[in-house]
Amino acid sequence: MEPSEFPPMTISVFGREVTSEIVKIEESDNDITTFHIKSSCVSTAWGIRSQMYMMGVPNNYEHLAAHLNATRKTAAELVIKEELGTALPKAQFLVMEVQTPDCKRWLKAAATIDVRFGPSRFGKDYLDVWGFKPLGSKIAEIRSDGALNSLPLYSVVMRFGEHEVQTLAVPYEGGLPCIVGGDFVQQASRTELLFELLGPEHWRALRNVARCKKKVVLIIGKYGEHRSRLEQIEKLLAEKGYQGVVLDNFPDIEEQSLPEKMVLFASIARFIVCLDEAPSGHIDELRICSDMQFTTAILRPHGMPSTAMQANLALSVDHMQVFDVKEYAFEQAVIAALEWAEKKVLERSAAFNRLYGWRSPDKILG
Repeated sequence: MEPSEFPPMTISVFGREVTSEIVKIEESDNDITTFHIKSSCVSTAWGIRSQMYMMGVPNNYEHLAAHLNATRKTAAELVIKEELGTALPKAQFLVMEVQTPDCKRWLKAAATIDVRFGPSRFGKDYLDVWGFKPLGSKIAEIRSDGALNSLPLYSVVMRFGEHEVQTLAVPYEGGLPCIVGGDFVQQASRTELLFELLGPEHWRALRNVARCKKKVVLIIGKYGEHRSRLEQIEKLLAEKGYQGVVLDNFPDIEEQSLPEKMVLFASIARFIVCLDEAPSGHIDELRICSDMQFTTAILRPHGMPSTAMQANLALSVDHMQVFDVKEYAFEQAVIAALEWAEKKVLERSAAFNRLYGWRSPDKILG
């Protein structure tokens, strides 16, 4: 099937018109066809508000036309509710990894979190299909009607990002494959982070910034056909224990301009690495780095800037340094830049601590 077989249609919802389009159709190997539905309406804030919705049905589904039309109407209602501000808050989901009992595979499972119950919950079919066996012990759960429910306990190994935890699980009947329980969260989190949850929002943000300053590095440069170079820098950073970030991988905050977004990320970064090999928006970002005195390592092919207007940017300052990049020695140039930047951050930190007399070891966030 092709999207052209399903022409755009106009749907009237709450007195407003929504344009519904099928923009993509995917037929998978497991006999499921997925329709990607784009719903658009006139928006006061955005000009046009668009929202994607997916519908999955069995291949050769005999009631496809009726089901698709009903789903397109549902999707249209959702985009209008978003525009009117009457939509329910979006549910937050994450993708957990679960190790199979034979320890040979990691399964992915859509999940949400409920810390009120210690064990994590898994769909009973999920546990049975993959061969998980109960431990033989049980735990009591108080149901919503006040009755006690006795549940068999399982042992599972779960992973999210860098956190891998062996925890307890119980079967449940529900829509999601997994609900992460309080035991996983407690094991995966540092105790002081749990205390921070009770603190004011700005204190949590400030402490997070202090932690980011230890390992986050902002990577700036030209996107598009040059992105592979930025990703190469990101990989080298990871090998050295840093976490590289590229601005366009993160959503915008609607109250911020693009320069404000860049300053925000530069402010939480330990230092900045700029790949200055072709003209782009990073030219203005480099000027911001110069004005704000951010520690910045600039990588230039054969030492040549992307614009002559910034050829002297790193002259007579100690917070910026240019590194000559040769095609055959790109990795060596990046490593040299990282070593210089780390040394410079430590030097500047020590100088700031001496300069600002009110600082002391017990008053520094880290």
